Amino acid sequence: MANIPGISGFIQPGAFARDRVMSRGVSIPGGVRIVCVMGEGLREETVVASAAGSGKDGSLEASPTGSGDGRYFKLNNAPVISGRTEIRLNGSLLYGKEESITEDPFGSEFDFRLDPETGFFELQGASIGDQDGQGFSAGTTNVGNGVLVENDTCDPFNTLDILDETAPAERWTIRCVSVVRDSNGDPIPGLATFTAVGSESGQVYDSNGNALVFNSSYYTSGAGAISGSEDPEIDGFIVAQGSGGSVSMSETDETPETTSTFVVPGDLVAAGQAVAGDHLCVDGYVGVEIESLTSDGVNTTIALVTDSLGPAEDIWNEDDEYDWEVRATNLLIDDPTVAHDAVTGLPDSAGSFTSADIGKTVVMCQGSGGFPGGRYVVSAVTSSRRVRLHQLGDDSSGFPDMQQRDAADGIADAGLIFHLVQNNGILLFGLREGSIPFEVGDKFFVKVESRALAQGDTLEAQYIYEGDLNDPQLFVEANDLFAKHGIATEENTLALGSQMVFENGAPAVLALQCKPPVPRRTSVTVLEKQNSLGEGGFAHCYGDEGKSADYCDIDDLRFLIPRPTTGLRNGRPDPDSRVNIFIVDSTTGKETQVFPNKVDFYQTQLESDIQQDVWANSSDNAFSYTIVNAADNIVASGDAGDIDEDSGGVYFTTPEVDFDASHDGMVVVITSMDDPEGNVITDSEEIALALFGLDDEGEPVSTDPELTIDSISDDSKVYVANASPELSYSNAQFFIKDISTNPDDAMLLFHKDLVGSGVLKEGDGVRISYVDENDADYFDTNWFNALEALEAADAQIVVPLPSQAISSIFRATVNHCENMSSIANRKERVAFIGAQMGVTTDALTGRKEIAVEDIGILEGIQGDDPEEILDGDVEDLVNFKLSDNYTSNRCVYFYPDSIVRNVAGTNVALHGFYMAAAAAGYLSAKQNVAIPLTNKTLSGFALTRDKVFRPLILNSLGAVGATVVQPVTGGGAVLAGRTTSQSGYVEDEEISIIFIRDAVKKILRDSLKGYIGGVQSADTNNLVSARVNSIMSALTSQGLVTTYKNIRVEQDKVDPRQINVYLQFSPAYPINYVFIDIEVGVI
Repeated sequence: MANIPGISGFIQPGAFARDRVMSRGVSIPGGVRIVCVMGEGLREETVVASAAGSGKDGSLEASPTGSGDGRYFKLNNAPVISGRTEIRLNGSLLYGKEESITEDPFGSEFDFRLDPETGFFELQGASIGDQDGQGFSAGTTNVGNGVLVENDTCDPFNTLDILDETAPAERWTIRCVSVVRDSNGDPIPGLATFTAVGSESGQVYDSNGNALVFNSSYYTSGAGAISGSEDPEIDGFIVAQGSGGSVSMSETDETPETTSTFVVPGDLVAAGQAVAGDHLCVDGYVGVEIESLTSDGVNTTIALVTDSLGPAEDIWNEDDEYDWEVRATNLLIDDPTVAHDAVTGLPDSAGSFTSADIGKTVVMCQGSGGFPGGRYVVSAVTSSRRVRLHQLGDDSSGFPDMQQRDAADGIADAGLIFHLVQNNGILLFGLREGSIPFEVGDKFFVKVESRALAQGDTLEAQYIYEGDLNDPQLFVEANDLFAKHGIATEENTLALGSQMVFENGAPAVLALQCKPPVPRRTSVTVLEKQNSLGEGGFAHCYGDEGKSADYCDIDDLRFLIPRPTTGLRNGRPDPDSRVNIFIVDSTTGKETQVFPNKVDFYQTQLESDIQQDVWANSSDNAFSYTIVNAADNIVASGDAGDIDEDSGGVYFTTPEVDFDASHDGMVVVITSMDDPEGNVITDSEEIALALFGLDDEGEPVSTDPELTIDSISDDSKVYVANASPELSYSNAQFFIKDISTNPDDAMLLFHKDLVGSGVLKEGDGVRISYVDENDADYFDTNWFNALEALEAADAQIVVPLPSQAISSIFRATVNHCENMSSIANRKERVAFIGAQMGVTTDALTGRKEIAVEDIGILEGIQGDDPEEILDGDVEDLVNFKLSDNYTSNRCVYFYPDSIVRNVAGTNVALHGFYMAAAAAGYLSAKQNVAIPLTNKTLSGFALTRDKVFRPLILNSLGAVGATVVQPVTGGGAVLAGRTTSQSGYVEDEEISIIFIRDAVKKILRDSLKGYIGGVQSADTNNLVSARVNSIMSALTSQGLVTTYKNIRVEQDKVDPRQINVYLQFSPAYPINYVFIDIEVGVI
């Protein structure tokens, strides 16, 4: 084994060196020292510099529809860290959520949604903005009292809506420009004409250049019926029929068994019921689509799309007469009980459709017969009660395939509500007259809210790319560093520190982006305290006998946790963390932290009001709190359920729920049940054990009492999956939840003891801080992983710039530098750290311990501000005496505790340890490592006048190991650059000598490494000695080494494979003092 001091066990072959301090000793210039800056950063990206607008921007890759649509975009790097992305539109921060990007819409309260895995994000499409609870506002000078129709009975197909999701945010003005008047000059209702002009879109024109206008002829009915459409010749509605039809065969027709022309008696064209697109059926033969109809007034010739009408096996006989019928599949009927005359095509009673309705939009509601509803366009009006429709935006598509109903009358669904409205391709609405007709000049205003890009918009993103974390990279250009890690801000400590390193002359920076050392905490107010008007605050529970916690309803004890508007957080506390709870006094506004007992979060049994109320009143949960899911997805509940098994499997039955196919896949949560002996089981784990049993290893199969519905037996009985009860159970209390719509919101739930004990009083507010689910896993304690990543990198100075757990990270960094500077690791480096704000001279010199509230957040304990960490408690004192905490020659500690720097155009106070970045940059710029930091001026910051200390204090600071910086114009001057070593050797205290020692070791290692793998001979020791002498001589001639001696090379006595080299040298000492000794007198 190698016999190298400090190394035990096997080590790979290599050259190793050790230096030891002599009583006196030399000087050496070295190479460039690489500075590693450690801190938090984030990328900044301009996604769109100047938008084209009108849906022309976006990423095809990110769009589920294959079109950018002006709303779908992709970040340059993915995956990104959850909860840390910010999107800005024209500089304004948008409110978003995280989820997969699909064609399905997302909540209108969000401006965008992001998929962190792919980096795809979608901006919210256009929608109608709210105006005092409605979607429009009327002009104050309107004469008519009509309105824009705002009907949501056909939701999601509303009568006031935006059709183009890429429409920009704008304000539409809908103005009456003309009316038709009667003989008295009064406006005739229903005949007013309006224009619609958008503040961005302007007036919309048709393909002929005519302005699109709207009229006040809105119509609605609840008696709509639609034709069948699945099989036209069976399900289609018969609009015309008769006998005496004949074929028209051409002499050159090569297919006499089929034809494309059929003649029927009568004038179908004048009657108007049959149109192109309908299907002709003859004697039950397969129907064929009609291409056109022409009439000579006596007969109607029907041309078919294909030459395929015929008996197939036989040939047509032109002399024969056939029964025929024409069936429609795109027919909307207003009241199918009204018959139509077969000759004239007129209904028995007139309806409301007119030829002016062609091109208008029909908004149709969902039907009881399976029709899903939708938006359609009137393509033809065949009577005042019948119109033909095609889908809005697709004139080749009609109704979805539907069979005619059991009555076999060609109608697929009836009793439909529909609305006849208009659109201009962007805005959809209907104008309904009131008791006073519209007059010219009447107007309405519609606000469109949209995040789709308009022309000239700028879209920017800030995010943390997973690949940037713990990935040290050397940058020689500041702009390249900022492109990866973002620009310098107070929060972007990596960029800010690197900027200061470059400013002080460093030729390069090794940037290492770290995770935060502790999970981010979110602070929100869940209940505002009572204001001066008596509004808000906790409303005490009142009953017949006055105030009492016993009168508290569940709504009094639970509080919705609002989703934060920044950071893509979910507003859901992580179940493995605690929630810090603060009661805000209604009178003084002072916050008091309380410490109720935590009960496990998100229990499935606590998703119903009944069970939450039981929990809040149970003595088992005295003085407790928990977090529950908002019960938005509870579809049913009851207390009369039974669980048993038959030949079909394990089933759940109850008379309290009318089960149907929609319940398939839902979950039945059992909160209580009776066993056959009448014992009531209420514990969730006991219920789960009874229902699911144990696995092969004797462990519970499940701890959640949830039964998944596998199939529907009848309206009161369902079979459930995976359950295996050995007994039957009755009187089950339960609720059923739809897991496909799990709620996003969470709620804070208090036990009534918090009210009964007086902790929560009338008028009080409640604030909480918590670790969000999105933040729970994003942290690196003491930057352990970051420092581990740095072990493989080459750096001589390490500058950590944490924003939390500062002392812990400093300690870890110093330990890292000491470990990497060992004989085995051979990567010598020095930690440059410093004081955080609030560390006084008395604290640093040990004359006084410091209270945690004076240095901000209590390190190692979660808190957002001094109040949150119990300010004023004398137990919260910390010993910051430098010589008690850092005594390493691998550590330089800068003081004072704060500096002032211009960050993004604003002067801000920063921790004093940022001076370490400036000092590291200064030394990195110097080729000669023997140049000391003493008496050098650092730039990039300013020191306030209160940081000028008396000589006595300055000496005390130096004595405990601080490198003190004092104010000068444009920066600070270093009084004495030193390490924190307390060994008493100047060779340990002087920064420059530490770097000299490191340089000599590295040069000798690199120079002698060539011998590794060679073969020893009688001349080996002489050759190595000569090589060492040559190196030291060269260093001496360069002024790097002033004196060296006692070079000795010999084979190791324990391991003959090892060559031991010994020498002594003197480093170049800095000039720290000049003593002038003067004698005065007669000479």
